[in-house]
Amino acid sequence: MSSRANRKFDVIVYGASGYSGAITCEYIANKAPRNFKWAIAGRDKVKLDELKKRLEEIDPQYSNLETFVADATNFEQIKKLCDQTRVFISFVGPYRKFGVPIVRACVEAETDYVDVTGEPPFYNEVIDKYNDIAKEKKLYIVPACGIGSLITDFAVETLKEEFQKEGESCISANTYLRYNGKYAKNFSSGTWNTLVNSLSSKPPRTDRKKFPETRRKRAKRQGLHVSRYSWAYPFVEGADKHTINRTNELTLGSTGNIDFNYQQFTLLPLIPPLWLLKTLFLMFIVLFFSKFSFVSNLLKKRKIDNGGPTKEQRDQCSVDVFVDARSENKKKTLHLHAPSPYDTTGIACAETAFALALERDKLNQLYGVVTPGAIMTKQLQKHLKERGNTTWKVIDN
Repeated sequence: MSSRANRKFDVIVYGASGYSGAITCEYIANKAPRNFKWAIAGRDKVKLDELKKRLEEIDPQYSNLETFVADATNFEQIKKLCDQTRVFISFVGPYRKFGVPIVRACVEAETDYVDVTGEPPFYNEVIDKYNDIAKEKKLYIVPACGIGSLITDFAVETLKEEFQKEGESCISANTYLRYNGKYAKNFSSGTWNTLVNSLSSKPPRTDRKKFPETRRKRAKRQGLHVSRYSWAYPFVEGADKHTINRTNELTLGSTGNIDFNYQQFTLLPLIPPLWLLKTLFLMFIVLFFSKFSFVSNLLKKRKIDNGGPTKEQRDQCSVDVFVDARSENKKKTLHLHAPSPYDTTGIACAETAFALALERDKLNQLYGVVTPGAIMTKQLQKHLKERGNTTWKVIDN
């Protein structure tokens, strides 16, 4: 194993030819500095070569981009990749099925790790198994860097910093996500399979314990209600709330607050269109019936056309994030606007990797299984705005 400073690559993207992996690679190809050293990897050489050709169209220099074929179930192949890079991005889901050995390989290779999981059981298992050893080795293991978890985590932490500047401490935040455009809530193949596998599999006993609790008081949970934005229903997908609460835990003594309470909602139009009702119906089926094996097997067989929304369809979509927060004395709102969910996943994941590879010495020195909000809010504030077509504003209420 070579020292981190002498590694051949800054970043290796594994699962690069998948739907979200390819979008992330295209963003890296467009935004990476000229001396950035990276490679793509996956299990299908044909698909990797097809992706490489698309990257060459972005910039001819990528005719020399290295590709690696490796199987997620072959630990030695994954470990060999990790030994060559300073940051390893994994798009290989379901993470509950494939992810833990990849994290292990990164920890053994002393390589920083990034993924876009939305699976709380996997997130929990990684904390249980690798937080302490990663902390000892001064590694950053950063799960859940996709649209939901990273963007909401970033928005909440940015708002907490605004309170801190005024000598206040944020004690409560509600986040409302609005997906704009017909294809904004369409599933890719990977997202669909991850969702079904995550909800249909029972976690082992060690995974059932809650994330470390820092809150002494719990706010009353709201169900479906009319917010000041529109209809709002409680968040039921992914690892977003876990990420925000973990950021709060990791930042106690600065922006974190032991009494902090967090809730998250998705916004619906007052009169939902047919396509949205169809999406909500699918989510209902997955959430409540995927525990039955015959239902989950049928859901897993569902095919997604072209892997997910096309570039043209994604260009018609965007995401708005509204965070309403308060301290003991003040109230503030942050409104963030970002591109389509899948494009924002690529932006968020790539910017996390850029920060780890290029600005590691400027990050908060909180090692182990950490969150973007806890270690790199300052870097994301700069680069999401400059490179990632993401804007936000803070409003005093």
